[in-house]
Amino acid sequence: MANSKIIKELANGTIDLNTSLKRAKVIFQKIGSTELNQWIKNEIEGYKKLEDIPLYRRVKGCLKGCYIEGGLNCKNLLIPLDNVEEEIIEGLTYNSAGQSIYALQEAIKTGQSFVRRLETYECKWISAKTGRIIYEAEVETDTSQVMNIIPVVENLLLETFLLLEKEFGVLDDLDIDWDSKTEDEQQVIVEKIIIIFQDNSVFVGDGNKIKNSTVASNISNKAS
Repeated sequence: MANSKIIKELANGTIDLNTSLKRAKVIFQKIGSTELNQWIKNEIEGYKKLEDIPLYRRVKGCLKGCYIEGGLNCKNLLIPLDNVEEEIIEGLTYNSAGQSIYALQEAIKTGQSFVRRLETYECKWISAKTGRIIYEAEVETDTSQVMNIIPVVENLLLETFLLLEKEFGVLDDLDIDWDSKTEDEQQVIVEKIIIIFQDNSVFVGDGNKIKNSTVASNISNKAS
């Protein structure tokens, strides 16, 4: 069983996740892993670059909008995607939640939905594929999908804290005696942490990060 209060508080949900991330930031500074410290920074401040957003922050949504079909002007309805390739639909109906953990938690509290508006050229491309004149569209994700991000981050912190406690003892001073380990021992610890993050598809090469939150690249490829 864990001895560190910061682990027990995180596991019991008696401390907010944003505070736990800040505590982790202090502890992780000693480790010197660029990827680990960048992940912490991104979770606290929000992801500035689309390509840095990990897969667990890719949330399913539904395509809604306004279109004309058979002389009818349909407004704020789900847009049927018949004749659109599955790979396009897969990329089209997801949002990339790059907000900070604090912003996500506040959005969840208020029941705020997450919306990404499609570009004009995307609407035109989908119009050509479906035979509908789509003049406005957006991908909407409700908070039930976004809520799934929180336990992933909590688990990543818990597993990493538990590993560090095993190696360095109680973590409540937000300090670890990193220099007490040899370079080989330090490398082993870093590798173990990386495995934790790899198992959760956080930073394991380009395939585990979101390159495109829209269908832009796929549409360009199909059109060329």
